[in-house]
Amino acid sequence: MEPELVNGSLLIDWYPFDGAFKLTGGIFAGDNNISLTGTPGTSLVPAEFATLSPLADSVSIHGNVEFNSFAPYFRLGWNSNQDRTPGWGPSIDLGVLFMGEPTVSDLTATGPMTDHPAVTIFLEEERLRIEDDLEDFRYYPVATLMLSYYF
Repeated sequence: MEPELVNGSLLIDWYPFDGAFKLTGGIFAGDNNISLTGTPGTSLVPAEFATLSPLADSVSIHGNVEFNSFAPYFRLGWNSNQDRTPGWGPSIDLGVLFMGEPTVSDLTATGPMTDHPAVTIFLEEERLRIEDDLEDFRYYPVATLMLSYYF
């Protein structure tokens, strides 16, 4: 798996009690995906290909995992220098990015016997298995520790 994460954000801070506590909301826009490359283990080879298991090492599987282009974001934070007085001040934020369910696309196989109908069925089962494994990645926790200096 090779992740490619490119994001930009538009965020708004709100200090509801005129103190150090803040709420932040906004949206992340990006082009996040994971390139998949691998070979099936011999235990994954369909039964009808049992005699061809040694060929599993010469088969290559490729695909992509994609996430939503826009993701809402919410966080709670604390800023030690809420008065914006000159000097240093630490702050901490804890939030969550709602990425949506990842989808697997373009799952293909190259190598011997990859045009067989059983391989197509195997690839679809593998696509569903990968999506099921990544289902918990709909929510992405974000923790930020900052040190700022106000002039």
